[in-house]
Amino acid sequence: MNLEQLKPLNIHVIGLSAVEGSSIIEFLWSNGVRNITAHDFCKKKGFVPRFAKRNPNLKTEERKARLQILKLPEIRKHFEDSYLTGIENADLIFASQAWYKYKFNFPKLKDAKEKGTPFKTIINLYLDLFPGVTIGITGSNGKTTTTSLAHHVLKSLHDGQVFSSGNIDSTSQDLDKILSASESDILILEISNRQLKLLEDSHAAFSIVTNITENHLDEHDSFQEYAETKLRLCQGSIPILNDKDEATKLYSKIENPIWFNNEDILKEFKLKASDYPLAGQHNLENLYAVLHLLKTLKTNGKINYENSQIKAALPSF
Repeated sequence: MNLEQLKPLNIHVIGLSAVEGSSIIEFLWSNGVRNITAHDFCKKKGFVPRFAKRNPNLKTEERKARLQILKLPEIRKHFEDSYLTGIENADLIFASQAWYKYKFNFPKLKDAKEKGTPFKTIINLYLDLFPGVTIGITGSNGKTTTTSLAHHVLKSLHDGQVFSSGNIDSTSQDLDKILSASESDILILEISNRQLKLLEDSHAAFSIVTNITENHLDEHDSFQEYAETKLRLCQGSIPILNDKDEATKLYSKIENPIWFNNEDILKEFKLKASDYPLAGQHNLENLYAVLHLLKTLKTNGKINYENSQIKAALPSF
């Protein structure tokens, strides 16, 4: 998926006031995509305060600039009374990641998906359009800490730009920066199980699955389906998996993954557990995952570093 392929499509975006939905619309419009219909299940007069509440991390000028685009009459908008009008004619739907949890999305969104209309999320745009190195991180627990740690350490040692985004609804997104990035830049994405359901043909170059435990089972037919959804992140990537996680080892069909969760990696980097400021075995596991990621990136020629740089970066995390 590239921008030229998107321009002729009838694109519908769910969640006009949300972080992901509003970011997608601003990005598409700013890059010449004009056939956009936006939907939000709120009253029209309540849109602006709802947008402000759901985008707290936008600076004042950023909020004004985005609202100016969202209010354009050329972008068709459907609020509570006409919500999902015309969705049956969409060529592509950017869906909110939990669309299936809300009754007001039925039956129209369900019908569109069953008809075969492609459903995408903001993660697809990141993975398909970013020209540099992409890293996807998921897991039932620890994915946010692991994403933040990877970003913190890589920023301290990599010469190129390092971005972090994805499934963090309270943060602003970095879609506007991806087209100006270079092949040496790095993008780290936290990816939820809901986003993984719609990942399809988009792939990260490197992936980490921190662990898989019983979570969101009300959204899956079985624990196995949930586990396999998490492991979908590894398709088309160099995967880094938890050697001590039973579900990962049971359901993974990935050949030759890189296994983490061995304290020997600390010795390899000339580190001690005390060099890392976060206490607890679960936090050490996150550190093991990031160290294996750094080693893998270096082995594949994506970064270079001295062990002393990593030791110097950890205390400030």
